[in-house]
Amino acid sequence: GIKNAGYYALRHLRIENFFAYWGLDLNERTTPLESGRAFRVKFDKGDFIGKAALEKQRDEGVKQRFVHFQLENYDVNLDLWPWGNEPIYRNGRYAGLTTTCGYGFALDSMVCLGFVSDFDDDGNE
Repeated sequence: GIKNAGYYALRHLRIENFFAYWGLDLNERTTPLESGRAFRVKFDKGDFIGKAALEKQRDEGVKQRFVHFQLENYDVNLDLWPWGNEPIYRNGRYAGLTTTCGYGFALDSMVCLGFVSDFDDDGNE
């Protein structure tokens, strides 16, 4: 049946399920291809605003990708909790920023969402 759940509890639990939140994770400049939601775009349904730009991005590839990851070697009782805008490092190199983070109760670990890009050694995409 239906149960009451707090608004902030639902906002927090969505992170573990990789549900993006408008205004924190996604904004008007984020495309469905970057955020892993290309399956929601019906390219064969005729013209729509932004179709040409999305087709170009689909053909050329995305510059950034929305990701979901767990923190390793992290103690939720001792370490500071990330809130968003923390740097993401991949193989020791800067890759992007977190957008939101929260404790994953089913995963029993800290879970973050964010955008990563392929940066060179100078920090350029």
